[in-house]
Amino acid sequence: MTDHEARERARVHFENFKNAAMEARDEFIKAMTEMRSMSQDKAREARAHAHEHQREWREEAQEFVGRVRENVARQAEAAAHRARKAAERAERATERMHRKIEAAQERARAAAEEAQAAAKEAEAAAAEAQKAEDEGTKPKSKKPKKKK
Repeated sequence: MTDHEARERARVHFENFKNAAMEARDEFIKAMTEMRSMSQDKAREARAHAHEHQREWREEAQEFVGRVRENVARQAEAAAHRARKAAERAERATERMHRKIEAAQERARAAAEEAQAAAKEAEAAAAEAQKAEDEGTKPKSKKPKKKK
């Protein structure tokens, strides 16, 4: 093979390589364009899909918040009811305690009056005993005599 033939062959190979490279570049550009347009379509679809899911999630979150609010309201009502019942029980217990205190005070007054009466009787008996002793006679007993 001569130098001239080798150059000619190299030129043909280079030309074929150049054509193949240009075809590959064109196909690459075409594929990129398709991908870009497809990507934009997919991106639009994905955004629409995400927007739909966001709407669904927002609705679910609102439903959840509503359920939580209802539960909290029910619990608050139950706690308020329990508090009212406890207040009523405390009020009844306080009233019972006041009645017991008043009864105890009444018993204490009655006992004090009895004690004062007994003290007066004891003073009277002591005075009578002193008088009888001074007169030299036996004191009169206030006890009624037994009949035979």
